[in-house]
Amino acid sequence: MDKDHKKLLNLINNLSACILCTTGEEFERHNLSELIAYTRNHLKAAEDLLQTNGYPDYEGHKAQHDQMISYVESFVRKYDAVGRIDYDRII
Repeated sequence: MDKDHKKLLNLINNLSACILCTTGEEFERHNLSELIAYTRNHLKAAEDLLQTNGYPDYEGHKAQHDQMISYVESFVRKYDAVGRIDYDRII
C-alpha cells in the first residue's frame, strides 16, 4: 500500500505541475487518465483488504472511496469543459 500511495502522490504532483506550468493537453490528459485508473485500482485493493480482514466500518470506508472517485470524475468533467487544467477555473 505504501508504494501505491507514493505512486498516487507522484500522479498528483504531475497534475500540480500542469497547474503551475504549461505542460500541454497530451501530458494533462495522460496524467488524468492514469490518476483515475490508478485510484480505482488502489481503492479496490484497499477495499478487498478491508473485507478480507473484517474491517468493522467497511461500508462507511467504501462510501469515502466512492466519494473520492466521484470527485476525480467531476474534476475530469470540469477539465473537459474548460479544456486545460487551470486551478482557478477547475477546482
